[in-house]
Amino acid sequence: QRSISFSNNVCLGYLAINYAINTWCDNLMKYNDGRIKSFDLIDEAIDTKTLEGTDYFDLKHSTEKVFWQDILGSAEYAPVVSKVAAAAYEKYGGEPAALKFFISESGLDEPKKMESLKYWMDIWEKNGAKIDGINAKLNIFYSEDEATQAETVNALNTLLDNLAQTGKLIRLSNFDIKYKDATGANVTVKDITAEQRQKLADFYGYVLKRYMETIPNEKQAGVCKGNMSDTASDPVGLWAVDSKT
Repeated sequence: QRSISFSNNVCLGYLAINYAINTWCDNLMKYNDGRIKSFDLIDEAIDTKTLEGTDYFDLKHSTEKVFWQDILGSAEYAPVVSKVAAAAYEKYGGEPAALKFFISESGLDEPKKMESLKYWMDIWEKNGAKIDGINAKLNIFYSEDEATQAETVNALNTLLDNLAQTGKLIRLSNFDIKYKDATGANVTVKDITAEQRQKLADFYGYVLKRYMETIPNEKQAGVCKGNMSDTASDPVGLWAVDSKT
């Protein structure tokens, strides 16, 4: 892991970040009065650069933006946030066991990214973080090209198998499926046919069925749709853009 030199500026940053985390969590839990049951502890932390000396991806770092891991330390910032949030939750009447912490990440169908997430979760948990689940962001395509579609289905099945093997609560979020024709071009809202919409609907059904079959019932934390209606360009919704219902 990258070594951080605690200069005066870093020390001041550490104090400022800790103050901000404590204040924000305290007020969040105070005004929600124990009603929060699910908390995204970390969002999109994994980089695409390999961590020196390992086969895993590093966390994201920046010299231009404020990333918590650059101030609190890569191994420590998840434990810090989970402990502060849990303490504030209990302070305002929440039952500690009821608050579930999730790590949110996209691209987990890539094996190295999935393994990297597990690597970092192991480090965070060993340092005292409470991590109950994984929030896997899922944006995929249905393709009319059979070989491409077979690859998509295989990657999806592998992703769900890998998620199930973690033993964590599993939630699919930002869940959208776009449509590609046999040439690989996106099919737009204005061009999609009723037959193509049915294929899209069938694939949505396949993903949901596979999720329910693969993830144990007690580990199913739900599925969150990305767009409930079509976007301006993509037919991804549960109903069309021009629908009156």
